[in-house]
Amino acid sequence: RGAMAKGVDLRPLWAVVLENVGGNLVLSIGFALAVTCGHYGKPSLGKWVIAWALVVTATLSVISAVVEQEALGWNSIQNISTKWMSAVGYLVIPAFLVVAEGRFILSLVLSGLYWCLCGLVQYHKERQYLHYHLFGGIIQLIPVLVFGFRRRKVLATSLQNILPHKRRYDRVWNRLVKKEEGKGTLEGLKAVVEGISAGLPEQIWQCNCRRNPVELHLTRKWKTSRNLNRSVAVRKHETWFSKLLTSDPAAQRGPGVPGTIDRLHPVDSLDQLYAQAKGLEDLLRRKVQRWADFSRGCFPLTPPTDGAELQFVRWDHAKTNATLRSLIRYTPVKKPGRAIEKALRSYGGDVSRLMDICRESICFDSLRHLSLCLQIISHDKDVIIERVKNRLDPDHDPEATGGYRCVAINIRLSTKETRGLGIDTHFCEVQLILTDFAKMKHNNGHKNYVEFRNARGE
Repeated sequence: RGAMAKGVDLRPLWAVVLENVGGNLVLSIGFALAVTCGHYGKPSLGKWVIAWALVVTATLSVISAVVEQEALGWNSIQNISTKWMSAVGYLVIPAFLVVAEGRFILSLVLSGLYWCLCGLVQYHKERQYLHYHLFGGIIQLIPVLVFGFRRRKVLATSLQNILPHKRRYDRVWNRLVKKEEGKGTLEGLKAVVEGISAGLPEQIWQCNCRRNPVELHLTRKWKTSRNLNRSVAVRKHETWFSKLLTSDPAAQRGPGVPGTIDRLHPVDSLDQLYAQAKGLEDLLRRKVQRWADFSRGCFPLTPPTDGAELQFVRWDHAKTNATLRSLIRYTPVKKPGRAIEKALRSYGGDVSRLMDICRESICFDSLRHLSLCLQIISHDKDVIIERVKNRLDPDHDPEATGGYRCVAINIRLSTKETRGLGIDTHFCEVQLILTDFAKMKHNNGHKNYVEFRNARGE
């Protein structure tokens, strides 16, 4: 028996050692590097580090399974099947990270359930002990399930907080519909919006202006990092660009005239957007005042005390009264913190999708005057309308905005002054609001909506 024992090689296969040691080492280094990338503000790089670490680990499992099958044949079918199942499990998360990053939590759930299933299958085959895959799957599922239940609770609480204000918005809306239904004002407004929106692209983004060849050459030579960032943004919008090239005559003409909008190169700098917005703020405000003057538009006054009811003044009354003009509360430029938050939560970090950094609003006592203002804006030769969102459409679903309704217009101002400052390509937003909705928004309506929006991660 001793002679026979000497003839048996009890050493593990090199591929098995490589899988067990190398796989764990790769995962440990990968997760450590991913945490480091997140700490230094490089989450995109961390995502790819994790993905590649899991892919390498899966590859090691496949190599180990193939080598073991060649060395031992089908006598070790249980170990071989375990390795193949492990390889598939390791690839679930990288697949979601690359193809559907927004469903990452779902990938963790599916991966955890898969590991649990693998562990139960192995236990059914061996009938000796619970496989470590089962414990790994349970450990992975516990924090995900806790997070999921916690998120559902927060969403339910935020929805309960916003429901009273949504009901008030709905009551105002129902009263408005009954009041204006016979006059056909809502249908008339809808027809105006459809007429303006005809031919406009569904998706828009902040774009750079075209530059002359010398400046473009210097930019490519000395600012390569900026071009790399811009190329990422261009790839994100590739499908929209292909649609635009077939519908926008300016895009079909090729490089175009220097100084005009270049829809093929979206803005990738938040600093640039804020510099443009601050330069445009006063010019937009003057335009808004002019539109309000011809349509009996109103602006809110600064409340004398906290909690006081919001009051409004018509611009045609305030324009000659310095005291009233000083009390008007205009809409400020969006706070940088909220802009960063919105870009990360809603647009995957793409700042070119931010259309409301520079914004203003006009309030109206009636839909008739609101519709008149929209027509005035559409006929203004200095205005280029890029998109209109009609939340006063009876077919609009108000759930996403907590019942709040308005007409939001994304425009560009193309005047001699804006072209001289290089801000005629900047998209801004003008909201046309009924005073009843504006009052409710002031009375904690917007505060509760912010909580609701934060809970939804928007």
